[in-house]
Amino acid sequence: MFLSFRRNHPLAYSLCTFALLIILLGLSYAGLFGPPGKEGEHEEFLVTPEETLEDVSHALAARGLIGNTFGFSIAYAIRHGSVELTPGGYEIAPNMDAWTVATILSEPPRLAWIRVPDGYRKEQTAELFARALGWTEEEKQQWITRDTVIGEDVVEGVYFPDIYLIPSDQSTTEVAERMRARFAHMTKDLRDEAIEKGINWNEALVIASLIQREADGAHDMPLIAGVIWNRLEIDMPLGIDATLQYIRGEPTKWWPVPQSEDKYLESPYNTYFRPGLPPHPIANPSVEAIVAVLNPEETECYYYLHDYDGDIHCASSYNAHRANIDRYLR
Repeated sequence: MFLSFRRNHPLAYSLCTFALLIILLGLSYAGLFGPPGKEGEHEEFLVTPEETLEDVSHALAARGLIGNTFGFSIAYAIRHGSVELTPGGYEIAPNMDAWTVATILSEPPRLAWIRVPDGYRKEQTAELFARALGWTEEEKQQWITRDTVIGEDVVEGVYFPDIYLIPSDQSTTEVAERMRARFAHMTKDLRDEAIEKGINWNEALVIASLIQREADGAHDMPLIAGVIWNRLEIDMPLGIDATLQYIRGEPTKWWPVPQSEDKYLESPYNTYFRPGLPPHPIANPSVEAIVAVLNPEETECYYYLHDYDGDIHCASSYNAHRANIDRYLR
């Protein structure tokens, strides 16, 4: 009977075959790109900085937020134009199809991962937040000139370098408070140690900021701390190049290469021109830099330099320092 139908009604057979193909394609499409479930609450989904598209696909599937990892990967590559992901927090619901989820993950996240490197001055940090959170120029300047100025002693140095996950709608004031709270938490034991050793905490942070900008790595920090303490004990100008960079810093070039004439700049931060410490930290130091201040290397050196390989060399006299310059930098 079926064979007869096939011979006698080729058009009907073709239409049935076409309809069957359409159904199969529809099922395949739904399996690849369709939503994995019905109505459901929006969920917070985090993409961490180290995750790949494959990692995220499997995580979404495990949470029941996509139905097919392969289909989502295709949709994301098409929507985003690449397989690169922007780390952050996104809101996704189980009734979204793969295309919708891919679109959401292609847009700026609601929660942004922001890494603040060691030794950034607060203007650099403000630029990071402004880009990640979409701050206006007015908001950025407010963060620099108002939110991060809490009295004369809290201007710089207490905005802890770390990785933060921050909501895009968090105010500039709240961001500053979060960074100060993180700093207080991470340095509590160090502050107690400074008190026990009779070291002024604010001065310790100033020295730590100098060390952070001068050191080639954590391994250099105790020696540089020892040199700085030695100079302070005899009221010898610190002669820290990083302070000249701080004075001359400007947008796009916050830490310019110091020039010989910079040593004569009139500024309270010029440690060539003025003895003692600058009025406040010049950057936000790491825990390692603060540890070095409290536990300096015992040394007879009053001078140091880094050679072209980044190795540090110190000297106990100016003549010996000049010899190091001739040997390692000329």
